[in-house]
Amino acid sequence: MYVQLPVPIAESSRLSLLTRVPDSSLPTLTSSTEKTPTTGNPAAEEGATSVPECVDVSPTAAADSVEAIPSVDNWTAASDVTQEPSQLPAQHATPLPNARFLELSCALKAILQCHEPVASIPRGTKENVYVVIQNERNLLRRQQGKRSEFVDDCGVWDSASGAAPKFTYIADMNLGFSGLTKVYLRDGKYCTQSVINRKTTYVPVEPQPPEESILEVHRIYSALKRDHEYKRRVTYVTKMPPYISATVPALALVEYMGQYPGGAPHGNNKYSARPYVQVLEEIAVAVQDTAPRAVFKRMERLNAEHCAPRNLRQVQSIKSKQRQKACQEDDGPLTVGNLAQQIQHVESMVHQHPSVQATWHGKGVSPSVILHTDEQLLDVKRFCCSAPAGQTTVLASDKTFNLTEVHVTMAVYKNLALCREGTHKHPIMTGPIFVHGTSDYDTYSVFFDYLKRKLRQCSSQPVLGSDDEKAMRKAMKDAFPYAGSLVCERHFKKM
Repeated sequence: MYVQLPVPIAESSRLSLLTRVPDSSLPTLTSSTEKTPTTGNPAAEEGATSVPECVDVSPTAAADSVEAIPSVDNWTAASDVTQEPSQLPAQHATPLPNARFLELSCALKAILQCHEPVASIPRGTKENVYVVIQNERNLLRRQQGKRSEFVDDCGVWDSASGAAPKFTYIADMNLGFSGLTKVYLRDGKYCTQSVINRKTTYVPVEPQPPEESILEVHRIYSALKRDHEYKRRVTYVTKMPPYISATVPALALVEYMGQYPGGAPHGNNKYSARPYVQVLEEIAVAVQDTAPRAVFKRMERLNAEHCAPRNLRQVQSIKSKQRQKACQEDDGPLTVGNLAQQIQHVESMVHQHPSVQATWHGKGVSPSVILHTDEQLLDVKRFCCSAPAGQTTVLASDKTFNLTEVHVTMAVYKNLALCREGTHKHPIMTGPIFVHGTSDYDTYSVFFDYLKRKLRQCSSQPVLGSDDEKAMRKAMKDAFPYAGSLVCERHFKKM
């Protein structure tokens, strides 16, 4: 038998080498009336009787008797021929019996009996195998209201065709995992489900089980986007009876069923045939304390081509997103969601933040926010509304166009109590700020009616300045009918 071994490829020609492999080193094939699935595990293929019959027929099925789960250390790669890293079997993986997902009882035992879980899903080909990984990070993400992330090198998983159900069971102390009863929580009571005449009904369990006997199992089902026959299932526990385990194991069981179709480029990749591999988790950890360029060079040098960053821009983008998330945690998620969702978040800040004074929204009108501090409002009263007892200055308003998704109208004035050292002119200070989505008369009226109420007890009305925006000037005139009005000189010359 001849096997083609890879050799370095010269630039001018491609060479190959045929080497004779002794017949004694080849596996011996024997016939059997019972077909044993090929899993890539030499130990599993030597005898089918050593593999426990743990086939997942239904999510609620439980085996009456389950033997020990095959040890992770008993399986190694069964290839002596040099292969690409993406084609090598994944390390620390255990074959699935009969190439089917594990039953619930087997899955739970695999989690509890694992004493050396791996940090993350190992790289390499994963066909009809399972692996137990650490899951502390995802449990923390779930507490924060975020999605779980199980990153691997298989490509894009089709989330639209998957599901992430949570199952609740009552565990029998005497029967263990063989005596699990599936229940549903309805109106604060645990119930069993029954279907009568195609109608689903829930019958409360009597007596209600104690919380110490409740088992909660989460499962995430997904199929590879380019081949739905290749499937993945993740199982982890969030609640477990104390007589089974004193603490809930922060582990997850990841199963892969089917034949891996091989790598493929990302759907948006137009310039390369390189297979798409998720490396975001590794990059995110690396850039926390290292510059993006150094991370890119190090990962490009140490990792194989199939699991290295695509380019420097990918690493820089991940670093940028980390900075944005850090700002959101400090200042709140102001950049998340649409304008209405952002306004709802700002509404919660009215009684907490000193600058957020009021929010306004109505039917058919874009939401808006008014911002200023108490000191800013006092300065406006002092320098813009103190005539005839004191000198006053103009309260001017101008709108910025398309600042992100909103408009911002700023009121400015001169601080008559200060002078610049070089020019001896009064500095221009920022007054109340109006954040709005539209720029019509009704929207501007919200802002100037608010200023009218805040300045009603002043000795005089302010002198208002603006450009020639008709909607703003009309709202000013209706709110302050006896106030003086000025127009920007540059805009006045264009009239």
